[in-house]
Amino acid sequence: MRKSELLQTISPLIADAYSLSISLALLQGAQGLSEFNRLIRQSIEDLPGLYLWENNDNEEIVYIGMAGKVNQEGLIVSHTVRNRMQASRKKEPVTQKDITTNKYLRDFMSQHEINQVNIHVVHLIQGQLPSYAEAILMNAFYQRNGILPRLNKAF
Repeated sequence: MRKSELLQTISPLIADAYSLSISLALLQGAQGLSEFNRLIRQSIEDLPGLYLWENNDNEEIVYIGMAGKVNQEGLIVSHTVRNRMQASRKKEPVTQKDITTNKYLRDFMSQHEINQVNIHVVHLIQGQLPSYAEAILMNAFYQRNGILPRLNKAF
């Protein structure tokens, strides 16, 4: 399922959508991990929303994520997309140190010989829940493919 098809399923909820591309060459460079963080801070608004990772080579959506949760007072809190794109993804099995997004993405791209990943960011209109929009995207992907995107372990 292509990005455009997925985003069409939530089009009434979208306030803004934009993309940036990250190359494996950038991530593997001497300053690649800090350059990734600089690009994220420069390019992604500090707002809640959704993000999709797409393999540029074959347009496969490899991850669907969201940032922002609603608290009891009805406020959208927690991570913004910008913060989520720089946060820890998991623990290193041996050392138990955090693996940040930049390292996680670099390792994934290296292992699967992906030259470039497009990060598609979606911010929702006021009052729409990121988790609701994520559920719509995940359901649409699952209905079409019978599986989740390869980096989404569960939903």
